[in-house]
Amino acid sequence: MKVLKLVIPMLLTLAIGQSCSPERKSASYYHENKREISELKNEYDALYRQQAFSAGFTDKTFKYYVMQIITDTLRAIYNSEKRKDELWQNVLRFHYDTVALKRMAAMMKKIKCLWVGKTDRYFGEKREVFSYISFQSADKAFRENKYYVLILPDHKIDYPEMQEQIRKGKLVQIDSLVYFTTTNRYR
Repeated sequence: MKVLKLVIPMLLTLAIGQSCSPERKSASYYHENKREISELKNEYDALYRQQAFSAGFTDKTFKYYVMQIITDTLRAIYNSEKRKDELWQNVLRFHYDTVALKRMAAMMKKIKCLWVGKTDRYFGEKREVFSYISFQSADKAFRENKYYVLILPDHKIDYPEMQEQIRKGKLVQIDSLVYFTTTNRYR
């Protein structure tokens, strides 16, 4: 009986710890890489202002780049593994700063970021645009197709819909301008 009294609280503590692990994993990832994430976001935002795009890697070894170039009439994806020449031609065509792109890719590799992009969401009639980065769990126990996404708004977002997502646990606030969620897609 005494053993059960000791084991049950330990099991409950472990179960609670496991159920909270994604929050801690994303929070610790953010805090460990805070400076690099900020630099990556700044580099990405500067390049994005030149021509809309999102970018990342197609493999877990971070060898093959992929870039989605977005114009008002085109949304094209170029992969360095299969369409390297087309990727390079479009980087030149849209006058991207190749030094900045290489620097951004190096930052992404360093922090094991799979994708960087922008998304938008309407709160009532107000459109908000967010930068985001995604990464996959490095923990072998969490190798299923689960990706962690850090959402990085430029200013505080304080809408009832957002607060509801936080209350439901679908969105977790890590910092005043950093939120995270999980998804089965990396972009």
